[in-house]
Amino acid sequence: MAANVGGVSCDLVRGDLPPMGPIIETWHTPGVSGDGAQDHGDGDGRFEIVATKFGTKAAVNTWKAQIRALRGTVVAIENSDGDSQARELIETTRFQLGPHIVPGTTTTHRGDMTITGRNVV
Repeated sequence: MAANVGGVSCDLVRGDLPPMGPIIETWHTPGVSGDGAQDHGDGDGRFEIVATKFGTKAAVNTWKAQIRALRGTVVAIENSDGDSQARELIETTRFQLGPHIVPGTTTTHRGDMTITGRNVV
């Protein structure tokens, strides 16, 4: 399957999709000897990826709207290396649009969407 975020096709998806790991809370109480730690179980699979789309400005802007509509939802993500991870909560997105001219094609723009989130149970 091609690189995608929540079923939205991307030309490139770069970044690591770490598996869930333990959520550890630590603390230190002033005046009392010792520190503390508590394991809250698995769930801290934070990620930051960059999804890219090449095309006309209109096509890239349509793609941007589709990705932004996924904020706050749990999706599956597959990066360009073929690694995939299900149950990823998309928390934030940042978009950057720039020129990308490919002679002999209609490709005139490149959109990069930085997506952050975490793996959920």
